[in-house]
Amino acid sequence: MAVKRWLFSFSAILTLTGFHGCLNDKVHQQTHPSTDGKLIRFVDTRAGTGGAQWIAGHNTPAVQVPWGMVKLGPDTTSFGKVMGLGGYSYSDVNLRGFSHTRFVGAGVYGGGVLSIVPANTPLEFGALRKYQPTFSHRNETAVPGYYSVALDRLGIQAELTTTARVGLHRYTFTLSSEPVLYLDLGGMLASDGKNTELSITLTGGNKIEGHFLQNDGFSGRYGGLHHYFEMHFPTGFVSHRYLTASGASLTLPAGDPKPLYLELRFATSAPVEVRTALSFTGAAGAAANFTAEAPLATSFDTIQAATQNTWEAWLARVAIATSQEAEAQKFYTALYNSARMPTLFGDYDGALNESYRGFDNANHITTGFSYYSDFSLWDTFRTVHPLYNLLARTEQLHMIQSMHRMAEQSGRFPRWAAGTGHTDSMLGFPAAITLAESYRKGITTFDGAGAYALLKNQMTAGSGISGTECLDSYSELGFCPSDDGGTTVSRTLEYSWADTAMAGFAAALGNSADADYFTSRAENFRNAWSAADQAFIPRKRDGQYFTGCRLDMLSYFSPTGCASHFTEGSPLQHRWALPTQAAATSALYAVSALAELETFFLRAPKGIAAPVPNGYYWHGNEPALFAAVYFNHLGRPDRAQYWTDWIRRTKYDNTSVGIDGNDDGGTLSAWFVLASLGFLPGPGTTTYEIVSPAFESASVNLGGSTLLIVATGATQGKRFVRGVTINGTPLTAPRFDHSLIQGGATMEFQMVEEPAAWQ
Repeated sequence: MAVKRWLFSFSAILTLTGFHGCLNDKVHQQTHPSTDGKLIRFVDTRAGTGGAQWIAGHNTPAVQVPWGMVKLGPDTTSFGKVMGLGGYSYSDVNLRGFSHTRFVGAGVYGGGVLSIVPANTPLEFGALRKYQPTFSHRNETAVPGYYSVALDRLGIQAELTTTARVGLHRYTFTLSSEPVLYLDLGGMLASDGKNTELSITLTGGNKIEGHFLQNDGFSGRYGGLHHYFEMHFPTGFVSHRYLTASGASLTLPAGDPKPLYLELRFATSAPVEVRTALSFTGAAGAAANFTAEAPLATSFDTIQAATQNTWEAWLARVAIATSQEAEAQKFYTALYNSARMPTLFGDYDGALNESYRGFDNANHITTGFSYYSDFSLWDTFRTVHPLYNLLARTEQLHMIQSMHRMAEQSGRFPRWAAGTGHTDSMLGFPAAITLAESYRKGITTFDGAGAYALLKNQMTAGSGISGTECLDSYSELGFCPSDDGGTTVSRTLEYSWADTAMAGFAAALGNSADADYFTSRAENFRNAWSAADQAFIPRKRDGQYFTGCRLDMLSYFSPTGCASHFTEGSPLQHRWALPTQAAATSALYAVSALAELETFFLRAPKGIAAPVPNGYYWHGNEPALFAAVYFNHLGRPDRAQYWTDWIRRTKYDNTSVGIDGNDDGGTLSAWFVLASLGFLPGPGTTTYEIVSPAFESASVNLGGSTLLIVATGATQGKRFVRGVTINGTPLTAPRFDHSLIQGGATMEFQMVEEPAAWQ
């Protein structure tokens, strides 16, 4: 989900615009010995953490392993609900604490539980509520696998690292011999959420076990998310008390009060360490996760090194050749952020028979795969999962198996799964696109026929299944009529895209009748096209198109008008929203589609993260992310190359803003990775479109084979591609099929300085 439908007042826009300069500062330069000579040295995890609302990546320096359950990081004091939705905003100078969970890059608060707040002297409740220690970015270290910050004038250094399911804190107190930690039991990132059913057991001064049910913006949509945790304190605390607005007590107050803190005092000058194991299945799961991943015999530094090595291995799946350090930073930061969501949700098991809480709110066991949740699919089907089909095929298989379990337990595949339930955010059938593409790209060791049957039922059952808005009308009329509510044009286009994918899925399974049915239904996008407007326009049930539509109007600024029938974008942006039907949609134009597309890019905001984006090309949101590849179908591949190169150069940087909009679970980051390799996917299909590669060479680990990309001169001013060969065979058009590289290949780009006809 790119952003919520908030409308800003004129004064608010001026405020954000005025502050944009400082929000866009370079992140403070840092060095850390553990990154010397490694690829992780190119990644500053604070990139993409500045800005506000739609001009913010909403990324976070929280520490995790790839796709880790625990995302342990600093939470700052962003104002309102527009900054730092991952818990941290680079513009902040105050900390609220260090919590264990969150979404990454999404336009919604989630998680933020079990925050730990260090202090060098005990605080009473009123003082604790106001306690927001300051910090400076000069005193931060933020690299993959490790985060550290010194709190100004308090003599406290906080250090964080993780395993997949355990968060490790280390606090060094130089101005206190009796340090204090406060565990925020009622807090979370969403200010309107609440933790209930709280239970706590303290064992000696070394362990705390507990459970609570979190209800926040997303988890509240499916009844809440159960958390079980086990905290270990190797140094031991000497006393405790609970603090609420009603006072202090030695026993857990009844009624799940909010706010609620557990104060822990320590009698030591040595660093205080905390290890928090999470589980969503039960206390036994949390205990097993701790024992397997972070036993006390294994030091903080050893675990930190292992976590950083895990990230190093992920980044090493693509080895690039470039002498430009800034470009390496952009690339590896994007690759890093591409593997932060979805989230591991099953308990540790060495044989991958993991215990997990399913979408039926019961515990289950996987059979040889890791279980994931937090699928921002409406975003990630476009770039993240196509990237995984190349770099993370085993993980992608496990993610598909996880989604299949969700569908079996709930009756439908998710479009935005969070925790243990459907949030039903966004629209369409992105799971169909994701599964179809993966299956057709050779990830077939799951029950493809069973998954297809569930998808088919979901996509043809209409109002009989939740999450299928206006599907009855779409099937009957061939479009979603405006009478059915909002965002109807977007729904028509998204359903058509999913139908295209399902046609390919059915064909791959040998079901020709279904392939014909979905191929025919995929043509429904034509029924939303208005010849008079030369755009997709909302229609009423009687077939009449809306009149007077402003094609450049963003839906955010038109909550009831024509633009309200488009999701997070304008009618202009949705002209180019079906890349897998690029040739067919381009043929609908009575005017020059090529000229229209060129104008669409020429009128785009020129800098990164425009405070008020217009209705032309906007890289900070999903609907038009693949607009550039339309040039390939309009006979001008050189313009596809030019504009993708322009996007990489102007819409990504190494500042605190970093990217053009919400990263949405790595969606914008994965786009950058793929475009830098020289091609973009056709999501739901096996086709890739050629664009301009960024590096002289790149070696891509496909999981048992290697794709070697050679683009001599790419960093020496040669932006254009005259032709491409794969294993010596020239491509006759600027696109290729996945089968040509699946078993490994050498792909050579013929780079030139000026536009050239395809050869």
